[in-house]
Amino acid sequence: MEVKNEKNKWLMRGYEFTVVILLSLIWLLATVNIFAQASKSPSVSVSGPSILQAGDEPQTFTAQVNDIPGDAIYQWEVSEGTITSGQGTPVIMVLFEPKTSEWSVTVTVTVKWNGGKDSLTAMQTSSIPPVVPGCRGCGDFDKFGELNNEEMLGRFDQLMLNLHLEPSSTGFVVYTRSAKEPGKAARRARWAIEYLIRTQKFDSNRIQTADNGIETESQYRLMLIPAGAVLPETSGTDLAKSLPKSITYDSYSVLDYLYGLEYPQRNRRTRDLAILRDLKKSENRAVFLGEVADLMKKNSHFKMTILVNPERGLTLNPFLFAQVEKDYLVNEHKILAARISLKIGVKADLTQLSLILERGK
Repeated sequence: MEVKNEKNKWLMRGYEFTVVILLSLIWLLATVNIFAQASKSPSVSVSGPSILQAGDEPQTFTAQVNDIPGDAIYQWEVSEGTITSGQGTPVIMVLFEPKTSEWSVTVTVTVKWNGGKDSLTAMQTSSIPPVVPGCRGCGDFDKFGELNNEEMLGRFDQLMLNLHLEPSSTGFVVYTRSAKEPGKAARRARWAIEYLIRTQKFDSNRIQTADNGIETESQYRLMLIPAGAVLPETSGTDLAKSLPKSITYDSYSVLDYLYGLEYPQRNRRTRDLAILRDLKKSENRAVFLGEVADLMKKNSHFKMTILVNPERGLTLNPFLFAQVEKDYLVNEHKILAARISLKIGVKADLTQLSLILERGK
Protein backbone atom coordinates (compact mmCIF):
# COMPACT_ATOMS: atom_id res chain seq x y z
CA MET A 1 0.00 0.00 0.00
CA GLU A 2 2.84 2.38 0.85
CA VAL A 3 4.54 1.52 -2.46
CA LYS A 4 1.38 2.45 -4.34
CA ASN A 5 1.07 5.77 -2.49
CA GLU A 6 4.71 6.56 -3.25
CA LYS A 7 4.09 5.84 -6.93
CA ASN A 8 1.07 8.16 -6.99
CA LYS A 9 3.12 10.87 -5.31
CA TRP A 10 5.75 10.76 -8.06
CA LEU A 11 3.04 10.80 -10.72
CA MET A 12 1.58 13.96 -9.21
CA ARG A 13 4.99 15.62 -9.10
CA GLY A 14 5.54 14.74 -12.76
CA TYR A 15 2.18 16.17 -13.65
CA GLU A 16 2.89 19.40 -11.76
CA PHE A 17 6.28 19.72 -13.47
CA THR A 18 4.66 19.27 -16.89
CA VAL A 19 2.11 21.97 -16.11
CA VAL A 20 4.87 24.37 -15.04
CA ILE A 21 6.78 23.71 -18.27
CA LEU A 22 3.70 24.30 -20.38
CA LEU A 23 2.84 27.50 -18.57
CA SER A 24 6.42 28.73 -19.00
CA LEU A 25 6.29 28.01 -22.73
CA ILE A 26 2.99 29.86 -23.03
CA TRP A 27 4.47 32.86 -21.18
CA LEU A 28 7.59 32.81 -23.37
CA LEU A 29 5.57 32.66 -26.58
CA ALA A 30 3.38 35.51 -25.41
CA THR A 31 6.44 37.63 -24.57
CA VAL A 32 8.05 36.92 -27.94
CA ASN A 33 4.81 37.88 -29.68
CA ILE A 34 4.61 41.14 -27.76
CA PHE A 35 8.18 42.07 -28.75
CA ALA A 36 7.50 41.01 -32.33
CA GLN A 37 4.44 43.24 -32.47
CA ALA A 38 6.44 46.11 -30.98
CA SER A 39 9.20 45.65 -33.55
CA LYS A 40 6.59 45.82 -36.30
CA SER A 41 5.15 49.18 -35.26
CA PRO A 42 4.10 51.26 -38.30
CA SER A 43 6.59 53.83 -39.65
CA VAL A 44 6.65 56.39 -42.46
CA SER A 45 9.48 58.35 -44.10
CA VAL A 46 9.85 60.49 -47.23
CA SER A 47 12.45 59.65 -49.85
CA GLY A 48 13.50 62.24 -52.43
CA PRO A 49 16.51 64.19 -53.75
CA SER A 50 18.30 66.34 -51.21
CA ILE A 51 19.10 68.84 -53.99
CA LEU A 52 16.22 69.50 -56.37
CA GLN A 53 16.14 70.99 -59.86
CA ALA A 54 13.67 73.71 -60.76
CA GLY A 55 12.28 73.94 -64.28
CA ASP A 56 10.32 71.66 -66.63
CA GLU A 57 11.38 68.31 -65.18
CA PRO A 58 9.19 67.02 -62.30
CA GLN A 59 10.94 65.84 -59.14
CA THR A 60 9.90 62.52 -57.52
CA PHE A 61 9.10 61.89 -53.85
CA THR A 62 8.19 58.51 -52.37
CA ALA A 63 6.56 57.56 -49.05
CA GLN A 64 8.46 54.66 -47.49
CA VAL A 65 6.09 52.73 -45.16
CA ASN A 66 6.44 49.72 -42.86
CA ASP A 67 3.59 47.60 -41.45
CA ILE A 68 0.84 49.84 -42.77
CA PRO A 69 -2.15 48.23 -44.56
CA GLY A 70 -2.24 48.41 -48.32
CA ASP A 71 -5.50 50.37 -48.32
CA ALA A 72 -3.86 53.34 -46.56
CA ILE A 73 -4.56 56.88 -47.77
CA TYR A 74 -1.64 59.23 -48.64
CA GLN A 75 -2.07 62.98 -48.26
CA TRP A 76 0.83 65.08 -49.65
CA GLU A 77 1.71 68.75 -49.11
CA VAL A 78 4.57 70.90 -50.44
CA SER A 79 5.66 74.23 -48.98
CA GLU A 80 6.26 75.51 -52.53
CA GLY A 81 5.80 73.99 -55.96
CA THR A 82 2.98 72.14 -57.72
CA ILE A 83 2.09 68.45 -57.31
CA THR A 84 1.46 67.33 -60.90
CA SER A 85 0.57 63.70 -60.20
CA GLY A 86 0.36 61.04 -57.48
CA GLN A 87 -1.73 62.79 -54.83
CA GLY A 88 -3.32 60.03 -52.73
CA THR A 89 -0.65 57.48 -53.69
CA PRO A 90 2.80 56.61 -52.25
CA VAL A 91 4.62 58.46 -55.09
CA ILE A 92 4.18 62.05 -56.28
CA MET A 93 5.73 64.25 -58.98
CA VAL A 94 6.36 67.95 -58.20
CA LEU A 95 7.31 70.89 -60.42
CA PHE A 96 9.25 73.86 -59.02
CA GLU A 97 9.43 77.31 -60.59
CA PRO A 98 12.98 78.66 -61.11
CA LYS A 99 14.25 81.36 -58.78
CA THR A 100 17.38 83.49 -59.05
CA SER A 101 18.50 82.74 -55.48
CA GLU A 102 18.91 79.51 -53.55
CA TRP A 103 15.82 78.32 -51.67
CA SER A 104 14.41 75.26 -49.93
CA VAL A 105 11.18 73.27 -49.98
CA THR A 106 9.58 70.94 -47.43
CA VAL A 107 7.57 67.93 -48.64
CA THR A 108 5.16 66.38 -46.12
CA VAL A 109 3.13 63.16 -46.31
CA THR A 110 0.40 62.05 -43.90
CA VAL A 111 -0.55 58.35 -44.12
CA LYS A 112 -3.94 57.29 -42.71
CA TRP A 113 -5.34 53.77 -42.20
CA ASN A 114 -7.90 51.91 -40.13
CA GLY A 115 -10.62 54.18 -41.42
CA GLY A 116 -8.61 57.29 -40.60
CA LYS A 117 -8.32 56.37 -36.92
CA ASP A 118 -4.57 55.82 -37.20
CA SER A 119 -2.11 58.11 -38.99
CA LEU A 120 1.57 59.01 -39.23
CA THR A 121 3.28 62.06 -40.74
CA ALA A 122 6.78 62.43 -42.21
CA MET A 123 8.60 65.22 -44.04
CA GLN A 124 11.77 66.04 -45.95
CA THR A 125 13.42 69.39 -46.65
CA SER A 126 15.49 69.80 -49.81
CA SER A 127 17.41 72.72 -51.30
CA ILE A 128 17.00 74.13 -54.79
CA PRO A 129 19.92 75.97 -56.45
CA PRO A 130 19.28 79.27 -58.23
CA VAL A 131 18.44 79.28 -61.93
CA VAL A 132 18.81 82.20 -64.30
CA PRO A 133 15.49 82.90 -66.09
CA GLY A 134 15.58 82.01 -69.77
CA CYS A 135 18.70 79.90 -69.34
CA ARG A 136 17.90 76.32 -68.42
CA GLY A 137 20.77 74.74 -66.58
CA CYS A 138 22.37 78.07 -65.77
CA GLY A 139 22.87 79.05 -62.19
CA ASP A 140 25.16 80.80 -59.77
CA PHE A 141 28.45 79.00 -59.40
CA ASP A 142 29.37 81.48 -56.69
CA LYS A 143 28.00 84.66 -55.19
CA PHE A 144 29.73 87.06 -52.81
CA GLY A 145 30.24 90.64 -51.75
CA GLU A 146 33.48 92.55 -51.39
CA LEU A 147 36.46 90.34 -50.47
CA ASN A 148 40.16 91.02 -50.17
CA ASN A 149 42.25 90.47 -53.30
CA GLU A 150 43.49 87.01 -52.37
CA GLU A 151 40.03 85.67 -51.50
CA MET A 152 38.47 87.16 -54.62
CA LEU A 153 41.05 85.69 -56.98
CA GLY A 154 40.58 82.33 -55.25
CA ARG A 155 36.88 82.43 -56.19
CA PHE A 156 37.75 83.25 -59.81
CA ASP A 157 40.32 80.43 -59.85
CA GLN A 158 37.55 78.00 -58.87
CA LEU A 159 35.38 79.32 -61.69
CA MET A 160 38.23 78.80 -64.14
CA LEU A 161 38.82 75.21 -62.95
CA ASN A 162 35.14 74.37 -63.47
CA LEU A 163 35.20 75.97 -66.91
CA HIS A 164 38.11 73.67 -67.78
CA LEU A 165 35.94 70.71 -66.70
CA GLU A 166 33.13 71.99 -68.96
CA PRO A 167 35.03 73.00 -72.12
CA SER A 168 31.86 73.96 -74.02
CA SER A 169 30.57 76.31 -71.31
CA THR A 170 31.15 80.04 -70.81
CA GLY A 171 31.92 81.98 -67.66
CA PHE A 172 29.61 84.89 -66.95
CA VAL A 173 30.48 87.47 -64.28
CA VAL A 174 27.64 89.74 -63.22
CA TYR A 175 28.59 92.59 -60.94
CA THR A 176 26.28 94.88 -59.00
CA ARG A 177 27.67 98.30 -58.18
CA SER A 178 27.51 99.87 -54.73
CA ALA A 179 25.81 103.23 -54.46
CA LYS A 180 28.72 104.47 -52.36
CA GLU A 181 31.49 103.65 -54.90
CA PRO A 182 29.85 102.74 -58.22
CA GLY A 183 33.11 102.18 -60.06
CA LYS A 184 34.58 99.62 -57.65
CA ALA A 185 32.65 96.46 -58.62
CA ALA A 186 33.24 96.96 -62.35
CA ARG A 187 36.94 97.60 -61.81
CA ARG A 188 37.48 94.61 -59.54
CA ALA A 189 35.51 92.21 -61.75
CA ARG A 190 37.55 93.21 -64.81
CA TRP A 191 40.76 93.09 -62.80
CA ALA A 192 40.05 89.51 -61.67
CA ILE A 193 39.30 88.48 -65.25
CA GLU A 194 42.53 90.11 -66.42
CA TYR A 195 44.30 88.02 -63.80
CA LEU A 196 42.81 84.83 -65.29
CA ILE A 197 43.74 85.88 -68.82
CA ARG A 198 47.25 87.22 -68.24
CA THR A 199 48.46 85.16 -65.29
CA GLN A 200 46.53 81.91 -65.69
CA LYS A 201 46.49 82.06 -69.52
CA PHE A 202 42.74 81.50 -69.65
CA ASP A 203 40.94 81.97 -72.98
CA SER A 204 39.47 85.48 -72.98
CA ASN A 205 36.68 84.37 -75.34
CA ARG A 206 35.24 82.07 -72.68
CA ILE A 207 34.45 84.65 -70.00
CA GLN A 208 32.23 87.74 -70.11
CA THR A 209 31.03 90.44 -67.73
CA ALA A 210 27.73 92.25 -67.30
CA ASP A 211 26.61 95.25 -65.28
CA ASN A 212 23.54 94.59 -63.12
CA GLY A 213 22.88 98.10 -61.90
CA ILE A 214 23.39 99.89 -58.59
CA GLU A 215 22.39 98.59 -55.16
CA THR A 216 23.40 99.41 -51.59
CA GLU A 217 26.42 97.06 -51.61
CA SER A 218 28.66 95.58 -54.29
CA GLN A 219 27.96 92.00 -55.28
CA TYR A 220 29.52 89.50 -57.67
CA ARG A 221 27.82 86.51 -59.31
CA LEU A 222 29.97 83.93 -61.08
CA MET A 223 27.95 81.71 -63.42
CA LEU A 224 28.52 78.77 -65.74
CA ILE A 225 26.54 79.10 -68.97
CA PRO A 226 26.08 75.84 -70.97
CA ALA A 227 26.73 75.83 -74.71
CA GLY A 228 23.76 77.14 -76.67
CA ALA A 229 22.09 78.81 -73.69
CA VAL A 230 20.91 82.40 -73.90
CA LEU A 231 22.83 84.71 -71.61
CA PRO A 232 20.70 86.17 -68.80
CA GLU A 233 19.50 89.74 -69.08
CA THR A 234 20.99 92.34 -66.77
CA SER A 235 19.76 95.83 -66.01
CA GLY A 236 22.94 97.78 -66.74
CA THR A 237 23.73 101.25 -65.44
CA ASP A 238 23.56 104.65 -67.09
CA LEU A 239 26.23 106.23 -64.91
CA ALA A 240 25.78 109.68 -66.43
CA LYS A 241 22.20 109.75 -65.12
CA SER A 242 22.77 107.68 -61.97
CA LEU A 243 25.59 109.62 -60.35
CA PRO A 244 24.76 112.48 -57.97
CA LYS A 245 26.42 115.87 -58.18
CA SER A 246 29.50 114.65 -56.29
CA ILE A 247 30.53 111.07 -55.52
CA THR A 248 33.58 108.96 -54.78
CA TYR A 249 33.50 106.92 -57.95
CA ASP A 250 36.15 104.47 -56.77
CA SER A 251 38.86 104.13 -54.13
CA TYR A 252 41.73 101.66 -53.96
CA SER A 253 45.20 101.03 -52.63
CA VAL A 254 48.11 101.60 -55.00
CA LEU A 255 49.12 98.01 -54.23
CA ASP A 256 45.88 96.81 -55.85
CA TYR A 257 47.59 97.54 -59.16
CA LEU A 258 50.57 95.46 -58.09
CA TYR A 259 48.96 92.39 -56.55
CA GLY A 260 51.44 89.53 -56.34
CA LEU A 261 54.55 91.71 -56.31
CA GLU A 262 56.65 91.90 -53.16
CA TYR A 263 58.68 94.87 -51.95
CA PRO A 264 61.48 94.89 -49.36
CA GLN A 265 60.63 96.53 -46.05
CA ARG A 266 64.16 97.15 -44.72
CA ASN A 267 64.75 100.25 -46.86
CA ARG A 268 61.59 102.32 -46.91
CA ARG A 269 62.63 104.81 -49.58
CA THR A 270 63.80 102.05 -51.93
CA ARG A 271 60.44 100.34 -51.44
CA ASP A 272 58.45 103.53 -52.15
CA LEU A 273 60.46 104.24 -55.30
CA ALA A 274 59.92 100.66 -56.53
CA ILE A 275 56.16 100.95 -56.02
CA LEU A 276 56.02 104.26 -57.89
CA ARG A 277 58.12 102.81 -60.72
CA ASP A 278 55.87 99.76 -61.08
CA LEU A 279 52.74 101.92 -61.01
CA LYS A 280 53.95 103.86 -64.02
CA LYS A 281 54.37 100.70 -66.11
CA SER A 282 51.41 98.72 -64.75
CA GLU A 283 49.29 96.99 -67.39
CA ASN A 284 46.35 96.87 -64.98
CA ARG A 285 45.79 100.59 -65.34
CA ALA A 286 43.56 100.09 -68.37
CA VAL A 287 41.30 97.92 -66.23
CA PHE A 288 41.25 100.37 -63.34
CA LEU A 289 40.77 103.64 -65.22
CA GLY A 290 39.16 102.71 -68.53
CA GLU A 291 35.55 103.06 -67.44
CA VAL A 292 35.94 106.39 -65.66
CA ALA A 293 37.85 107.73 -68.68
CA ASP A 294 34.99 106.72 -70.99
CA LEU A 295 32.51 108.36 -68.64
CA MET A 296 34.44 111.64 -68.71
CA LYS A 297 34.72 111.51 -72.51
CA LYS A 298 30.97 111.10 -72.92
CA ASN A 299 30.12 113.75 -70.34
CA SER A 300 32.17 116.90 -70.63
CA HIS A 301 30.52 118.39 -67.52
CA PHE A 302 32.21 115.82 -65.25
CA LYS A 303 35.40 116.88 -63.46
CA MET A 304 37.63 114.66 -61.34
CA THR A 305 39.58 115.10 -58.13
CA ILE A 306 42.18 112.45 -57.33
CA LEU A 307 42.47 112.33 -53.55
CA VAL A 308 45.60 110.76 -52.08
CA ASN A 309 45.59 109.37 -48.54
CA PRO A 310 49.34 108.74 -48.08
CA GLU A 311 50.76 105.79 -46.20
CA ARG A 312 52.17 106.65 -42.80
CA GLY A 313 55.93 107.09 -43.11
CA LEU A 314 55.81 107.57 -46.90
CA THR A 315 59.18 108.93 -48.04
CA LEU A 316 57.94 110.40 -51.34
CA ASN A 317 55.71 113.31 -52.21
CA PRO A 318 52.16 111.83 -52.15
CA PHE A 319 51.22 113.90 -55.20
CA LEU A 320 53.53 111.70 -57.29
CA PHE A 321 51.11 108.76 -56.94
CA ALA A 322 48.10 110.86 -57.98
CA GLN A 323 50.11 112.34 -60.84
CA VAL A 324 50.68 108.83 -62.22
CA GLU A 325 46.92 108.42 -62.59
CA LYS A 326 46.41 111.86 -64.04
CA ASP A 327 49.19 111.39 -66.60
CA TYR A 328 47.64 108.11 -67.74
CA LEU A 329 44.18 109.64 -68.17
CA VAL A 330 45.63 112.63 -70.04
CA ASN A 331 48.13 110.78 -72.23
CA GLU A 332 46.30 107.52 -72.94
CA HIS A 333 42.67 108.63 -72.86
CA LYS A 334 43.11 112.26 -73.95
CA ILE A 335 41.26 113.72 -70.98
CA LEU A 336 41.97 117.44 -70.63
CA ALA A 337 44.40 118.03 -67.78
CA ALA A 338 42.31 120.98 -66.58
CA ARG A 339 39.45 118.58 -65.75
CA ILE A 340 41.59 116.67 -63.22
CA SER A 341 42.80 118.14 -59.94
CA LEU A 342 44.92 116.57 -57.18
CA LYS A 343 44.37 116.70 -53.44
CA ILE A 344 46.04 115.31 -50.30
CA GLY A 345 43.91 113.66 -47.61
CA VAL A 346 44.58 112.01 -44.27
CA LYS A 347 47.23 109.38 -43.60
CA ALA A 348 46.35 105.69 -44.03
CA ASP A 349 47.85 102.22 -43.54
CA LEU A 350 48.53 102.01 -47.30
CA THR A 351 48.60 104.78 -49.88
CA GLN A 352 44.98 105.07 -51.01
CA LEU A 353 43.65 106.80 -54.12
CA SER A 354 40.08 108.01 -54.44
CA LEU A 355 38.56 109.17 -57.73
CA ILE A 356 35.95 111.83 -56.93
CA LEU A 357 33.63 112.87 -59.74
CA GLU A 358 31.83 116.19 -59.63
CA ARG A 359 29.08 117.23 -61.99
CA GLY A 360 29.69 120.72 -63.34
CA LYS A 361 27.09 123.15 -64.60
